[in-house]
Amino acid sequence: MNFVKISIAIIFALSLNSSMLFSQIKSDTVILGKDYVNEVWYNIESGKVSEFNNNDWDLAFETGQRGGIHVNGAKGVRAWVVPNKTPDDFNKPIDTTGMAETWEYHTNSDESWSIGALNLGLDGYVTDGDFGWGAYDLSTHSITGTKLFIIKLNNNTYKKFYVEALYSQEYTFIYANLDGTDEAIGKVDKKKFAGKNLAYYSISNNASIDRDPLAKDWQLTFGKYEVLV
Repeated sequence: MNFVKISIAIIFALSLNSSMLFSQIKSDTVILGKDYVNEVWYNIESGKVSEFNNNDWDLAFETGQRGGIHVNGAKGVRAWVVPNKTPDDFNKPIDTTGMAETWEYHTNSDESWSIGALNLGLDGYVTDGDFGWGAYDLSTHSITGTKLFIIKLNNNTYKKFYVEALYSQEYTFIYANLDGTDEAIGKVDKKKFAGKNLAYYSISNNASIDRDPLAKDWQLTFGKYEVLV
């Protein structure tokens, strides 16, 4: 696909009188660019709020009460659960034979910001503290990582990855090349992204990214998703 733009029509239902109703139709165009390169946030009353390059992030972390962790599937990022391994196995060799064919793999939910690919379809608030990537610890009131993942970036490099914990509103996670080189510690502080749905992170650049507008400022977002609609 070369260049993507979406035309939208918004009907403001202000009156039961049909002539008044149709006089309130507003049309607009949202341009996403070549291969959906941009994500656009839109306010029904005022138009486009902001847009951001959709290729600049790898992971996104839910900033509200829960612990959703998304992957940028639209960019080609994938995450597999390493079978029968935990974060304690991070520094051990990992046999990736059959990974693409048989290992557990999930996509982000298209219904909830709180269930990303790394949540494995689970929301700990309704699944007894199991958040997929980790489990709630009643003694520390944190979510502690329990799963070891392999993450494929869009440049076909692979990283082993686990979340150490979500504690005091801060995610801490560890990743490295499969041979253990280039180990890095990443942190995302929810408090720095208050009022937004997600905080983003680039593994490639080892940096968090502030890209969402405040949730109160928009009603629609346009982008590229893995799930067919």
